[in-house]
Amino acid sequence: MKYILSLILFFLFLNGYAQSKTIDTIPFHLDKLLLVFKGKINGVETDFAFDTGASHSVSNTNVNSMAKISKSKGKKRVKDSNQNQTKIENVLIDELNIGNFHVTNLKALTYDMPFLNCANLFLLGADVINKFNWKFDFEKKLIYVSETPFETDATMQTWDIFYKSNTPRVRYSYNNKNFKSCLIDFGFNGILEVDAATDDITEIYRKQSTKNKVNEYITSNMSLTGLGTPIEANDFIIDTMYIHNTLIKDIKVSRKANTDDKIGVYFFNKYCKEVILNYSQNKFYLNLLNANNTVANKNPLDTRVSIKEGKFIITSKNISQNSTALQLDIDEEIKSVNGKLVSDFKDECEFLLWYYLYKNETLLIEKLNGEKITISRSTNINNTN
Repeated sequence: MKYILSLILFFLFLNGYAQSKTIDTIPFHLDKLLLVFKGKINGVETDFAFDTGASHSVSNTNVNSMAKISKSKGKKRVKDSNQNQTKIENVLIDELNIGNFHVTNLKALTYDMPFLNCANLFLLGADVINKFNWKFDFEKKLIYVSETPFETDATMQTWDIFYKSNTPRVRYSYNNKNFKSCLIDFGFNGILEVDAATDDITEIYRKQSTKNKVNEYITSNMSLTGLGTPIEANDFIIDTMYIHNTLIKDIKVSRKANTDDKIGVYFFNKYCKEVILNYSQNKFYLNLLNANNTVANKNPLDTRVSIKEGKFIITSKNISQNSTALQLDIDEEIKSVNGKLVSDFKDECEFLLWYYLYKNETLLIEKLNGEKITISRSTNINNTN
């Protein structure tokens, strides 16, 4: 009898150990500018947008309807990337599945951020992400998910992570000077964004500007609550920078006022073969690409068009001397885009998705006076040498 009982306990131990070592493999893509993969909410297949920079998961009207998510009492005050504060309604998700892993009775938020709502994306935030460990293969576009830490090796770069508002941060430095914490934000579809108030970075910007090695913009950011007020922004190259103890060369930096310093998903897509987020150890690991094999990201168009009150409106433009958008003004109404009128699109969602996922190198804009302007993508910025 003791032998049988010992055997049962042994097999129970093996079963529990095997479950703790379970690793799920899930394909992902960056086709919608964010890192997107499929999961389930309340048994309904749903596209998740992976966002380490969001402290809470956020649903929207389309996903709520599709997955039968119910609203719950109360609202939560949040601040978006444009520094706008707003109250957002609570929802209760009975069950959320990522592969074979599941989270029950998840208290999330709901808000109709235009892009996420139009693309039917559920924003997966730190309240779920931090419960697991993640491994991303950016070459094969695969995610591995586990409750136990992933194995690493000595060739990988190690980042010690700390947290603010439940979101991961890392130190970065330039010219032997350490800056404030930098948010690791997979929900930011850029490389590195810094606050214009950072003096040393501003000094680099000024030097690069005198060499005509800066792209200057007037732009409004798309955030949780929509487009913000147009502000000045600029892109330039920094020759060397350390993120934690990792040397990155010729990194493109976006600089604007009143923003959190943050590293975006396209940093990892550009510089890494693999990234491991071992949340249970508070350590992230990077398997870097060879410097000659880094991935080239497509530059933005010199202008952005949005629909406001049923009209095409210019909401962003490159104001550098070689820009193809100099004949356009912010908040200017235009007649057509690639020959299409506002009425040619079913609704604002159809246009927003068409524009944000546009892949061609040029865009034809027709002004109200009939003048046609060919808009190109912003020119590449040379490094500091």
